[in-house]
Order: sequence, then C-alpha cells, then structure tokens
Amino acid sequence: MNSIKVEPKYNSNINPRIGLIALASDFIIEKDFINIIKDKNIDFFVNRIECYNPLTSQNLLKMSEKVTEVTKDLLPDEKI
Repeated sequence: MNSIKVEPKYNSNINPRIGLIALASDFIIEKDFINIIKDKNIDFFVNRIECYNPLTSQNLLKMSEKVTEVTKDLLPDEKI
C-alpha cells in the first residue's frame, strides 16, 4: 500500500473543523483522531450514535436513520 501526503488548503485565520460521529460502543476512535491531529491547529468535535449489536447490514440501516439528528447535534448552528 502506498501513502500520499495531502496538504490541506484552508483559511489560515480560522482553524479547520473536523466533526466525528462515533459509535457509542467505540472508545478508541476519539483517542486515535486526537493522536493524529495533536500537533495541528484543528478544532475537533465528536458526537456518538447508538450502536446496535451485532453490527449487521440491518442494524447499520437502523443507525442510518439517526445520522442526520446526530450530525445536527455535533456542533449546533455551526458549519463544519
């Protein structure tokens, strides 16, 4: 597997924002993201979505019904 470094282009006056929707049962993803962005001026926001076990196609469809609601609560009234 080859990696390509991508340099983001953004307004330097405002920190770029990353919004993450994490599974309620995933306790690692936040720490992983923080480790990736720790030396960068990036604002990081997280909200969680209910997880139905086992993680099947049917249960993913159930969760998909809540994505819009969870996204709205990620950073209310702000563009991410």
